[in-house]
Amino acid sequence: MEIDLVTTLIGFVGLAIIALPFVYDYRKRKKKERLLFQSLNGIAEEHNCKISQYEFCSDIIIGLDESKNFVFFLKKRGENFISQHLDLSKFQMCHTAKKIRTIKTKNETLVITDRVELCFVPKNNRMNEIRFEFYYKELNSQLIGQLQLADKWAKQLNDRISNAL
Repeated sequence: MEIDLVTTLIGFVGLAIIALPFVYDYRKRKKKERLLFQSLNGIAEEHNCKISQYEFCSDIIIGLDESKNFVFFLKKRGENFISQHLDLSKFQMCHTAKKIRTIKTKNETLVITDRVELCFVPKNNRMNEIRFEFYYKELNSQLIGQLQLADKWAKQLNDRISNAL
């Protein structure tokens, strides 16, 4: 009976030691997400908007005020925040832009993504295209979901733009 209790305790302690890094990582990620959302929401409030939909990935957050048709973007770079926003009614389309390069080796061909951006094409030809930078190889260590997030939001925002016309 005593051996079973000791074995059980060792098992629980071992399980706790294994689970601890995952719990720590989850809490750290949630804290980062909460900080980014609060910052994004503050920027939206400055423009009399309210974030009704948002998504977080790595060091970026993108949000939408569905009633006013405004998009907000925030990227944390070191200790600084880079924010952008725009009124979708002033744009004719949105698309994902990728800068990639191909490296050929003896055995395989590697495709390396250098940059991922969400680009907004204005209705007014005198305005420049606006780009939200989701990933830049020189500043981000890995591409972890930014491309999928940019593609998803490009489709979603294009649907909103085309329905508003």
